[in-house]
Amino acid sequence: MDYILKSSTVLTDGHFKYLQLSRQSYPKIYGKDLPEGVEYLRTKALDFSKDTIVWDNTYDNNAQAIEDVTNTAQIIRSEGNPDEQGLENGLKDSGEPGGYDIRDIGGRIRMYQDEKGHYQYIDGRTKSRLMKNLGHKKIPVDIYKIKDYNMATVRKLGSYFNQSKYAAGIISKSDIEKCINKDIGEGYFKLLDPMDEINYPANHGELVAYAKQYGGPTFKLPTYQKIAVNILNNFNGEEDVRFQYDEVKALAKLEQMEIYIDNFKNNGIYYHVCSASTASKSFITAAKKAYALEKAFNDKNDTDVTNFRELRVVFHSGKIYSSDFLSSAKKIIDDGRRNWTDMLLATSSAYFHNADPSSKVTLYGCLPFAAKAGYDLDRIITFTKPHTNQKLSLVSKHKEPIYFSDLDLEASLNNNLDLAA
Repeated sequence: MDYILKSSTVLTDGHFKYLQLSRQSYPKIYGKDLPEGVEYLRTKALDFSKDTIVWDNTYDNNAQAIEDVTNTAQIIRSEGNPDEQGLENGLKDSGEPGGYDIRDIGGRIRMYQDEKGHYQYIDGRTKSRLMKNLGHKKIPVDIYKIKDYNMATVRKLGSYFNQSKYAAGIISKSDIEKCINKDIGEGYFKLLDPMDEINYPANHGELVAYAKQYGGPTFKLPTYQKIAVNILNNFNGEEDVRFQYDEVKALAKLEQMEIYIDNFKNNGIYYHVCSASTASKSFITAAKKAYALEKAFNDKNDTDVTNFRELRVVFHSGKIYSSDFLSSAKKIIDDGRRNWTDMLLATSSAYFHNADPSSKVTLYGCLPFAAKAGYDLDRIITFTKPHTNQKLSLVSKHKEPIYFSDLDLEASLNNNLDLAA
């Protein structure tokens, strides 16, 4: 029997016999040592065309993933699998070994059925989606029973499967924080009044112990203590709205904002959205786009471009897998801006002898990435202070660059001065 499933493989009784026999060696996944409220039922062939599967891939008007109406619970690594490309390459029929290896216990796909009979993911949603996209018609999945459909239990089980023993420690501190905030909001975990300082030590101790249920041996005690502090310090009954972008979501976000429209009322201003992580590629792409706009504007037979004054480049932060989401997003944007500036100076020096070529391409700002940072989620975060001089130049009319790191340093210094006073 071939243990590696290709997209053309037909599942047989032999495959399922092997899958059933292999579970006896893993009581913490399939047997008596499973978390309380969880029971392994069976392994079945999930049929992509016939079974009702909750993919949790709908989007709100900010172009971000939202919970499915059937209350899907898998939010472990909700920002995505950090090794999705590598996972996809391994699942492809080509290469070595090429395909889905059913001998990999840690890599199994696990689901449960909700009250409506829909199949919900506990773990393995990304792998399942990739296999469907690669042409698999049916795949083996482990089905569990979740007592009283307890969402906290589902999240803890998903966390367990993503701990280092089975998945190279790819669960992050922010994942655990997000799950616990969810548990608090849904009433599965209760805190003493967090606004009363006298309750802080007791709440902190309870949170540390609770965080260990999610992270297990993945992290050491100081990490769990930090998780507890972060939850208590940010406790306000609401979750932070974090925006994770790819190119499609970034364009959808810009469109949703409605006020950043190409050549609005014939003002000659156009927008180009790109990732801050690919500044070199974006630099060339923006130059080509500006050249094409200028050429079309000067072409009397081209009626699509009626005015062209400026192409505003707007960065997005891409997908972030760091435990410190906010700091990582700011660093990605700042690094992209510095790379952009370096390329601009190099180009001016090498090709224009440091002269001003009056560029119509402006590095204008970035898309918002977190509500708790205080940014307007319906506005571009502009990089510079407006300047009254309307002359277009290498830095355009938008000058005096402001970096997130500078703002954070200034805020830190002001805070220290206030404390000293």
